Amino acid sequence: MTSMSGLFQKVEPPASEERSFGRADVIRLCHKYKVLVMSCFGLIAILVVLGVARLSPSYSSSGLVLIKLDQVGVPSFYTGIAAYRDPQSQESANRRIETEMEIAESWPIVGDAVRKIALRYDEVYLPPLRQLTEPFTDFFDTYMASVIGLRPDPEKHGFADTVAGVRDQLEVKPVASKSSDTNSNIISVVLRGKDPRRTQQLLDVILSSFLVHDLKDNLSSAEQAQTVIAQRLAAATAELADAQNRLDTASQASYIGRSAPGLLSLKGAVSLKENEVAELQKRAAEVETYVAVARNTSSSRVVVEAPLVARTSDWKKRIGIAGLGILAGLLFSIAIAGALELFDTRLQTRAQVQSALGLPVLALVPELPNHQPRSLGPNA
Repeated sequence: MTSMSGLFQKVEPPASEERSFGRADVIRLCHKYKVLVMSCFGLIAILVVLGVARLSPSYSSSGLVLIKLDQVGVPSFYTGIAAYRDPQSQESANRRIETEMEIAESWPIVGDAVRKIALRYDEVYLPPLRQLTEPFTDFFDTYMASVIGLRPDPEKHGFADTVAGVRDQLEVKPVASKSSDTNSNIISVVLRGKDPRRTQQLLDVILSSFLVHDLKDNLSSAEQAQTVIAQRLAAATAELADAQNRLDTASQASYIGRSAPGLLSLKGAVSLKENEVAELQKRAAEVETYVAVARNTSSSRVVVEAPLVARTSDWKKRIGIAGLGILAGLLFSIAIAGALELFDTRLQTRAQVQSALGLPVLALVPELPNHQPRSLGPNA
């Protein structure tokens, strides 16, 4: 009896079986759920390959633009005409470069370039996720929207969507300096597209519009100032002529002995009007000179590296993405098998039996394959 009680006393699992999940366990798990793992992995691999094959190739074209910070600024056309206060401190160089980058990818410049080369929406490169989901959204907008009572968007895939898609693929950033931690005065402009030649053509037009953008703004302001100054000069000239006539009348009356009150005030008014007319004439000459020079001058932005036609696409990157997707599918398949094993309540190993029952395992009966005949002995 003592021996029987000692036989069935509670024992601890062998220390050799209390170990972490290792490579042998992964192999055993894959062998046990081989049908599930292979099916799930094959399905994910097919979806990844089809998805990557459906993606359109991406071609990149880039250019470098030098920003002449000493020439960046807006002329003060109205100084001396109206109340004006000069800024107390100059804008920092980094802030100016940041402003130039924002201008380079602004809607007017990109929209003008899209309009000039007549770019269509189907020529714009879209992100991979949007390429994969756009057929479903188009199907919904075409067939399902009317069923549930939604009004279709008449401007979908139109000019606005084309410009927005180009802006999403336009990257403007400063070029890091090679001698210090600061950035240089050169900015890099990179554009991605489906067709290498159309991408290079579009980027070239964008850079051309960017170069003359500040000149157009300043020239427009100068022409407006020229109109305002001309109107004010005409009015001041008429007022001067009227004041001079009144002064001449008062001077003649004083000469023949008549009383001419306010002669000194009339002289002062004429002097003020003469000064105003002289100042306006000076300002009109300055603005006229600026307009003449601005129409035949260069911009404060210079293209130091023109965009070139891309020689190859991003096919290497796409192959890498496909490989990572297939590997992720394999890991996901093994994870599903692991989850099934985790929630399986059957006792399958010696350690699980001893841990659940607290009894030692006397013997293990191997599981025979179904095709192998069972034999109890040589005479069976």
